[in-house]
Amino acid sequence: MKTKILLIILLFIATFSTDIFAQQHIQAVIKKTESIESVEMTVVRRRNSETKQLERVITTINIKSNPSLINEFIDAFKKDEANATQAIDKKKNGRMIPEFYRFGNFSYSFSIKNNGDAEINVIESHH
Repeated sequence: MKTKILLIILLFIATFSTDIFAQQHIQAVIKKTESIESVEMTVVRRRNSETKQLERVITTINIKSNPSLINEFIDAFKKDEANATQAIDKKKNGRMIPEFYRFGNFSYSFSIKNNGDAEINVIESHH
């Protein structure tokens, strides 16, 4: 019985850590943005009203006037693309850029506005 419980716990941990490591480059750039004052970030947490369990976390990151940071995000998406369960890229101004990537319970959308600013949306689902 103890072996079964341990196996279930290990499988759960492996599944969760696989999702995290699948997008490690993207997550590293997101972590970097947390310390940049000119980057705006909004985090919305949704909880089940009955159980109070966290169901979803939506993070929106707005980058203004920082082309090098935007390029870091594009490079991170390209590095993590092979691990995505779904990847959508779009050609904009002659360049292929990430538009939507899914990694297990994590989904990322990326858009560059006409003025050169960028927005990244991260949806983390908890089941």
